[in-house]
Amino acid sequence: MAVGPLRVDAANMLLRQTDCNVILSDDGLQTLCLEQNIEIAVIDGERRFGNGYCLPAGPLREPIERLQSVDFIIVNGEKSEEREFFHEACWRKGS
Repeated sequence: MAVGPLRVDAANMLLRQTDCNVILSDDGLQTLCLEQNIEIAVIDGERRFGNGYCLPAGPLREPIERLQSVDFIIVNGEKSEEREFFHEACWRKGS
């Protein structure tokens, strides 16, 4: 794991100093200087798209239309719709 203000620098450090060959980046869709082989969007299954507006007027970081160009859509909670994968986090005592 790497944390840094510049994601490209953090990713390059991982590639140089470890045998890492896959990098998952939170908010990677907004980091255009990182090469993106696969794009995954995660949707809040309960709130979905809120009022449909992007920040700061609404909860979205990208317009809803952006989902048409990603490779995978994962819904965290609630049921999924066409082209979406359902994911429900389960926490077990002692995990």
